[in-house]
Amino acid sequence: MGGLPRIIAIDGSTRTGKSTVASIVAAKSDLPHLNTGLVYRAVGWLALGLKLDADAPNAEARMVRHVERLLASDRFRFVDADHFRVGIRVLSDQDLRSHQVTAESSVWAAMAKVRRCLVEMQRRAAANGAVLEGRDIGTVIFPGTPHKFFLTVTSEERWRRAVERDGELAARTDQERDEREASRSAAPMKPASDAFVIDTTKTPAAEVAKLILARIDNG
Repeated sequence: MGGLPRIIAIDGSTRTGKSTVASIVAAKSDLPHLNTGLVYRAVGWLALGLKLDADAPNAEARMVRHVERLLASDRFRFVDADHFRVGIRVLSDQDLRSHQVTAESSVWAAMAKVRRCLVEMQRRAAANGAVLEGRDIGTVIFPGTPHKFFLTVTSEERWRRAVERDGELAARTDQERDEREASRSAAPMKPASDAFVIDTTKTPAAEVAKLILARIDNG
């Protein structure tokens, strides 16, 4: 890439194996792995802590002010692939994956001003190259990267995986979240026009990662 930082974008819906695939690709590519979903989960966690109702008047503007203050003091950022700093707290992936935080984060992630204030932070985090997983990496955050991948899974398999791992409540939450994020007006979850789409329904994560790496190596 002419000496430019290498950005590998891996987008897709829930239960597609994005995190596992991205982790493997990052390790094989000697690049950091950034799960950008943690950014919006952190917003959801913050909203719950502040008792900020997304439906309240000026809620979006209030959240943006809170986040911008934290960004200005470098207290809203990735720590690593599994941890995110919000204020004085360093939150683990597990902290940010409760059903309550998941549902809350999806509501705030649909807000255009909230998403817009977080774009540059995500770009800075990957300034030296990274494997980024998320919903809009290939369409909004790094639309110029030639390495765009979008993972899919059938709704039946997504439901099966969710129930098997976390129960029916998680399966319903996943379904509602994907529907909301695919239909939102701000950075909807969809493949970039030049993304390589991979159906992971019957393909193990290691094989998906191998396919991604092969396509990158082949240019």
